[in-house]
Amino acid sequence: MADAKNEIVINAPKIAALEEEYQGFWAQNTKAMDVYAGEVRAQLSRVIQFGEAPQIVAPSSD
Repeated sequence: MADAKNEIVINAPKIAALEEEYQGFWAQNTKAMDVYAGEVRAQLSRVIQFGEAPQIVAPSSD
């Protein structure tokens, strides 16, 4: 870990670069999840809605 040994700020540029890269990962992941959610919604809209199942046994008289 670069920031664990940053006692004299010699790793500040590297830490900043890694932080920027990390933020980029969040942006990329957010976009991927938005695409995924859109695809799921599109597929779910195609699912056939089932009606209520018919009663196949007599109700209990307990």
